[in-house]
Amino acid sequence: ARYVGNQSRLHWLRSPAADFLEFRIYRGDNPNFVADWVSFVVGTPDTQFVESAPPGTFYKLVAADRHGNLSITVWVQAEVTLDAPAATPRLLAFARPEPNPSRGRTALRFSLPAAGRVVLELFDEKGRRVRTLLAGELPAGEHSRVWDGRDDAGSATAPGIYFARLSAQGETKLQRLTRVN
Repeated sequence: ARYVGNQSRLHWLRSPAADFLEFRIYRGDNPNFVADWVSFVVGTPDTQFVESAPPGTFYKLVAADRHGNLSITVWVQAEVTLDAPAATPRLLAFARPEPNPSRGRTALRFSLPAAGRVVLELFDEKGRRVRTLLAGELPAGEHSRVWDGRDDAGSATAPGIYFARLSAQGETKLQRLTRVN
């Protein structure tokens, strides 16, 4: 998402789902706004959206299929383009998983103040490691990974409480996730 000439310009990839219906776009003034009929902007099968909007506007994007199923919600803030390098986060941050609770995929977003080794793991409520989503070097900036609800062997996990643990920059941060049927 970019903010250019008093316009928010969003662009994303096509859905590979055979039963794909449309993308739904919602607008708000902060990243925690509720994606509902009040914040709904448009439903479109297209992969881009442009509108006049104030700088700093937040958007949420959801893919819908013909059966009424919705994808995970992805949020973005249109960046003001000034031909300057993107700002580097000052602190290690680990956002709440979305959606939570979840039946399917869950997005895990985090930001790194400096490049370095990052480990992102999931544990069950008894403390057993279920899945390693990431173990490697990443540059400073915003990052995300998606947990598909499967363990390291590729098997679906049972409904219950899980914990995502992010280790980076000599710190550890936890987020709680709930998987439902």
